[in-house]
Amino acid sequence: MGEPQKAECQGLIKRASQVGLACLITGANAAVAGAMMGAPFGLVGSMLESKDLSMNGFRKHLTNAGATALRFGSTGGVFSAVDCLVSNIRGKRDIYSGLIAGSITGYTLNIRHGQKDALKAGATFGGLTFASDLLSVGLQRLAAQAAPPPPPPPPKRRGLAALLGGLGE
Repeated sequence: MGEPQKAECQGLIKRASQVGLACLITGANAAVAGAMMGAPFGLVGSMLESKDLSMNGFRKHLTNAGATALRFGSTGGVFSAVDCLVSNIRGKRDIYSGLIAGSITGYTLNIRHGQKDALKAGATFGGLTFASDLLSVGLQRLAAQAAPPPPPPPPKRRGLAALLGGLGE
């Protein structure tokens, strides 16, 4: 391998490690945020489902809150990391990046239930992500059409009016 090819390979490896680290950090941040969102949902959902307010019941509520936090965190973390990687590999972030990332995430998180269930989960999660992104793009276009155009800039002053700051007008 010549020097130019070796330098190019080293550059690609360095770039891949930087992207990988950035996506890992993105996934970790999303996992923490997802867990923080999931815990209250799990706690409130468990308390609404069971009216047991004893200490033993409260322990059960906390256990359910932890399980929900784990589900929210793992889903958010895996999706964000995979979405980051897919966007970097493709070189752009569009609705298809979300579709691919959602499919991979659904498959990955459900592989322990078997191949068939994992494929269904991947298709479902990918489809929901695609629909969500498509709706978001449609709403952005609709909002852009409804917004009035910006006003034209004021005319530039020339001559004595510019020096006096518009006093003689």
